Amino acid sequence: MKAPLILELAVAYLRVSDKKQLNTVIDLDPDGHSIDTQRKVVDGRADSLPARIVK
Repeated sequence: MKAPLILELAVAYLRVSDKKQLNTVIDLDPDGHSIDTQRKVVDGRADSLPARIVK
């Protein structure tokens, strides 16, 4: 029998420094990480740990 996977809990902090980052995608401007791009990165990191981001 396989042991159940235990997830750690995690908190993600997403932010922008200025308005130009609000709608930027990483493919267009590597330095302008939009909230959507940040969310994808932290979700991927949480999956790799494995961890669950709590809201």
